[in-house]
Amino acid sequence: MKKLLPLIFMFAMYATGFSQYQNQGIGDTIHATHYSIHLNNINTTEKTISAKAEVTITALISDLNFIALELRQLTTDSVKINNQLASFNHVNNRLTINLSSPISVNDTIIATVYYHGHPFSEAWGGFHFASDYAFNLGVGFESIPHNLGKTWFPCIDNFTDRATYDVFTTVNTGITATGGGVLIDTISNGNNTTTWHWSIIHNIPTYLTSVAIGNYIEFKDEYIGI
Repeated sequence: MKKLLPLIFMFAMYATGFSQYQNQGIGDTIHATHYSIHLNNINTTEKTISAKAEVTITALISDLNFIALELRQLTTDSVKINNQLASFNHVNNRLTINLSSPISVNDTIIATVYYHGHPFSEAWGGFHFASDYAFNLGVGFESIPHNLGKTWFPCIDNFTDRATYDVFTTVNTGITATGGGVLIDTISNGNNTTTWHWSIIHNIPTYLTSVAIGNYIEFKDEYIGI
C-alpha cells in the first residue's frame, strides 16, 4: 500500500497537469490575427444574441489537424474553414474544429463560426442586458481565468494573444451601437435595421474588445492640446 500511494499521487498530478494543458494550451498552437464579429441580432427582451464570427488564424506548430477556440455558454450552429463546412465538437467552453488537411507553421486559415444563445454573465463581467440596453464587460472577478471575451464571440481568450477587430452590430434603426476603436460606417439595411461598423486597427487582447447598444445620445466635444 505504501508503494501504491506515490503512484496514485503521481497519476493524479499528471491528470491535473494534462487537464490544465487542455484548457490553457489553445494559444500555444494557434494565433488569431483578426476577428470580424457580426452581431446580427441582439434581443433585449429574450436576452439572447445570434452572431457570426470570422477568425483569421495562423498556425504556430506543424501538422496541426484541428484548432480550438473558446466560446462560453453559447450554442455553435455550424463552422466553416475557408468557406467550407467543417465538423466540430463544442464541450463546455472549448470549441474544437477539425481540419480537412493539416496545416503547418505560418499557414493561415479563416474559421467562420455561427452561434446563438443566452450569453454568460456574472455580477460584474460577461455580457449583460439591462432593460433595452446590452453591453459586455471583458473581465470578471468571479470567473477563473478572468477573461470573458468568450462570452460573446469565439476566441483565444487570454491576455497575450492579440488581434485587430471589426465589429458589425445590427440593431433597430434609432438604436445606437457603440464599440471600441473608430466608427467606420452606419449601414441602413432597408428593413428598419441599421448596422454599425466599428474597427480596431491596433492589436489588443480579447477582453478589451467592447460593444454596447441602447438609446444613446451623441455628445461631441473638442479639446485643443499643445
